[in-house]
Parts: sequence; C-alpha cells; structure tokens
Amino acid sequence: MIKSTADSQEKNETVKKRILSQISRPLIIFIVFIIFFNSLALFAYNIKRHMDERYESAVMLTTVCALEMKSYRSLTFLIDYWVNNYEDMDLDYDSDSIRAKEIDFYESTRINDDLYRITSEEAYAFNADEQKLFAEICYGRMSGVMDKMKNIYEPKYLYVFTKPDENNNSIYLLTGTRHDEKRISQGGELFELGTVKTYKEGDAPALDYVLATGKIAPSMELSFGENLKAESVHTFVPVTADGEFLAVVGISLEWRNIIKEIIAFSILLIVAQAMLLALILLWTRRLIRKYVHYPINNQKKVIRMYEADKDVEKATNELAKINSNNEIEELSESFSSMLTELDRYVGEVKAVTAEKERIGAELDVARQIQANMLPSIFPAFPDRKEFDIYASMTPAKEVGGDLYDFFLIDDDHLGLVIADVSGKGVPAALFMTVSKTLLKGRMLEMGSPKEILETVNNMLCENNEEGMFVTIWIGILEISTGKLTAANAGHEYPAVRKADGEFTLLKDKHGMVAGLAEDIEYTEYELTLDKGDTIFVYTDGVPEATRADNEMFGLERMVDALNKDADASPEALLANIMHDVGEFVAGAPSFDDLTMLCVKYHGTEE
Repeated sequence: MIKSTADSQEKNETVKKRILSQISRPLIIFIVFIIFFNSLALFAYNIKRHMDERYESAVMLTTVCALEMKSYRSLTFLIDYWVNNYEDMDLDYDSDSIRAKEIDFYESTRINDDLYRITSEEAYAFNADEQKLFAEICYGRMSGVMDKMKNIYEPKYLYVFTKPDENNNSIYLLTGTRHDEKRISQGGELFELGTVKTYKEGDAPALDYVLATGKIAPSMELSFGENLKAESVHTFVPVTADGEFLAVVGISLEWRNIIKEIIAFSILLIVAQAMLLALILLWTRRLIRKYVHYPINNQKKVIRMYEADKDVEKATNELAKINSNNEIEELSESFSSMLTELDRYVGEVKAVTAEKERIGAELDVARQIQANMLPSIFPAFPDRKEFDIYASMTPAKEVGGDLYDFFLIDDDHLGLVIADVSGKGVPAALFMTVSKTLLKGRMLEMGSPKEILETVNNMLCENNEEGMFVTIWIGILEISTGKLTAANAGHEYPAVRKADGEFTLLKDKHGMVAGLAEDIEYTEYELTLDKGDTIFVYTDGVPEATRADNEMFGLERMVDALNKDADASPEALLANIMHDVGEFVAGAPSFDDLTMLCVKYHGTEE
C-alpha cells in the first residue's frame, strides 16, 4: 500500500512536470519572438516618431525666423541692400553697438516710428548714409534673433540665403550662432553675409521643392558625408515679401544626436517590454499550477476516495470545492470510472440534468454566435463622412432568423441587407446563417440587386426539404452620387425621409420570398438619396410587437416614432423606436426579434 501511494505521487509529479514543460517551452519561444519582432517595430516606429517631432520643431523654428524677417515692412529693400552692399557694411552683432546705431539713426532721420514699420519705399528714400545705417541695424537685430533661437533650440546650423539667381548662385544673409561659435569675420567657420554658394538642382530635393513651389518643405532630408556616413537632416521654409519669393530659411540637425535619442528610447521600451513579458510568463506558470495541476490532483483524490467508500454526497461536496473547467483526458477517464459506480436512478437523473444544461448552454452559445455574426461596432466606418449608419437586433427568448448586414463592396458602394427567416429556433438560425453568407458573398461580386436575389433564391432552394423561406430587402448605395439600387423579396416596406421632410413608407414592388421556388424573377428599383436623406428598414418584429391585450404596435406608430425627431442620427432614430415599442408592450413577452437598419446620407464634399 505504501509503495502504491509513493508510485502514485511520483506519477502525479511527473504529469505535472510534463504539462508545465509542454506549455512553458512554447510560451517562452513565443515571448522571445514577440520581443524580437516588436523590438524591430518599436525601433522603426521611434525613428518615424522622432523624425516627425524633429520636422515639426524644425519647421516651427524656421517659420519663426521667417516671420521675424517678414515683420520688417522694408524686407525687400533690406535684402536688396545686403546683397549689393555687403562688402561696405560694418557688420555688428553686439546689442549695445546696435542700440547705439539706432540712436544715431533716429537722430539723423528724425523718424519716430519703429524700424519694423518703415517700408521699402521709405528706405529707398533715405540718403546713402541713412540707408547703410538702417540696413546694418536691421541686420544686427535679425542676427540677434537668429542667435537667440539657435542658443535655445541648439540646431547644428540655422541660416538664411537668397533665392538662387540666373547663375544658380545664392548669397548667405544670416547665420545663427551659439555662444561657443563664431562667424568667419570673427575667426570662426560659420557663414555670414556675403558668402556665396552655388546651388545645384538635385543635390537637395527638399530645397528643390521649396524653390519650385514657394512652400515649406514637406519633410526632413538626410545628407551624407564621406563614405556615405549620415551627418545631418535638413528642412527649409520660404521667405516672401510683397508677394515675392526672396529668400530661404534653412535648418540642419545633428543626425548622430537624433539616432542616439532613438536608440536610448527604444532600449528603454524593449527592456520594459521584456520585463513585462517575463512577469506574464511567471504569472502564467503560477496560474497553470493553480488552475491545472492542483485541480487535477484534487480531482483524482476525490474520485479515488469515492471508489473506496462509495459515499456520493461526500465526493460531490469535495468536487464542488474544486474550481476548474479544464477537460483533461485522465480526468475524464476518472469521471467515467466514478459515474459507472453510481446507482441507475442517480445516473439517469444526472444524465437528464446534464443534457438539459448542455442544450441550454448550446442555445446560449448559438444566440451569442448569431449576434456576433452581425456588425455591432459603431461608428462602423469612422473615416467615411458621406453617410452615417446604425443597426440593432434585440433578440426574443430564443435564437431566431432575423439578420442585418452592411459592408463596403468597394470604396464607392455600400451594401445593405435586412432579412427575416421563417420560423424560430435553431433551424431558423442556421437558415439565417446560410442566407447571410450567400447574400454577402454574392453582393461582393458586384451584381445588381435583382441578380443577387435570383441567384441566392436558387441556391436556398437546393435541398430545402423543410420548405423554409426568408424575406429579404437588399440595397446597394453608390456613395459618390447617392443613387440607391434596391430589390425586395417579400420584405417589409422601407421608410424614406427626404431632407427637411418626414418619414413615409416607400411601397416598393415585392417579389416572392426567397427559398420556396426556383427561377423566380425579381424587380429592382432606384431612388436617389440627396444630402440629409434617410432610409430606414426593419423586420416584422417592429410593427408586430404585441402588448398584453394582443394589440400590435403597427406601422403607423412606427412612422410616428421616426418623425418625433426626423432629422436625428440613425442611432437616435432607432433609440426612439425602441423607446416607443417598450412603452407600448409594457413588459409583455416578446415573440419575435426586433431588427432595424438606418442610413443617413450626408453626401460628398464639394
């Protein structure tokens, strides 16, 4: 006996280790792959995110510089003077010296207005000395702004140059410097006023774009140095005055610094991700032990206890303490061994009870599956502003045969379906599933509503020995024009509202219900939805909703409910109907599903 117990314990421990190994190893491999591929995705994402951020900040900085230049109403004069007289100018970057020049300028010209407000015409009217002094002051002030922006945001380079002339030569006008940098005239390397650089089309596509369009460069541009080593990223902003494209503000960022930030941030995310996944793995192992290993061992102990003393009540109580729903072969075999020892009467009662529970559970699952087959996420097409759509199905006590569906056949065609299968229960649900699948598949092939109904009808008639049928309304909306092509196979009349009007029933031509006879010909019709028009379709569960005295809700009450707020959104319209139906039936049991679909057409933007 002792040896048997020891063997049993050893066997249980072996099973435990085997299950852990079977689950843990694939899980570890899966986590490693997740980390690897997610790391690649994170790195790529971070590159794009950082580049987008750098582009936005670079455009902001260069735009500020461009706006500073444009704030001078004499900008046309200033650039013209700088380009033609830079060799004679006394360039001064010291704020005190610039301020002293301003005092001299105001005393000489006796102008009381701010320098920003002096126009090019007024500047050209100055004498030579006044023009020179004015140009030097404005240049110093603009250089101060450029220096300040560079010290705050620390780009690699911040500069302004003229639009290339007929010889493709550009003259550098302004260059921002940090405290630790110097311009050429100060013994440094940074370009300043008068530096000439030849522009070659194709060397900088972003600059080509600015020069060709006069618009801000749409992205950053990476430049390479020796041995194709990435060095900097650039972008450019145009400077215009009086409707004339005069100059370009350029900015360069250090690529090495950007890539360092990207790598550092990516490493941080990858490490955090690895730690999180490791915790998930440890927690998963713990859950396996708690909800798999221990319940298996306890189940075996209870079953063996029952086999020893045949105490059904005691065994049942012990089994009730175990919280596990896992189906394991060894456990099932132990259950079978236990059940064969039960009394015939107890076995029959349990079998009947289990069968009832199984059927109930299967019906619940079937109802859930049926509901999950229908579109239920709203807004269904958040990126499509041409229309608004909403639908709902409120099921009765058991699974039924109502269905709705909507989907984009292509970018310009929206498919609409609502149908009601005869009968109730599982057969109707199965027939509904088949009908939905056939309708959607045929509609995606871009046939006309008439052809779709005729094809689906013939397919439903095949092997339909039970004589089930389905009423169908289908429509195909051409989104760009509002043209709706529809066909009706014995379904309820749709309700249509024109913009600024009320809902009325559209008594379209009904064909025979689908599924009863082959080779039925159906008729399709067209109507045009203008901006603000709405169409509402439904199953007979809405007008046939019945209260305790057997009076039906009816079509008239349904139309009145729609017209309470006729211009409301589709979701609000359906909510109004559900509210009125609920008040009408006043808690009476429902015998049919309430299924509705509503589309409001907004039209395309002009």
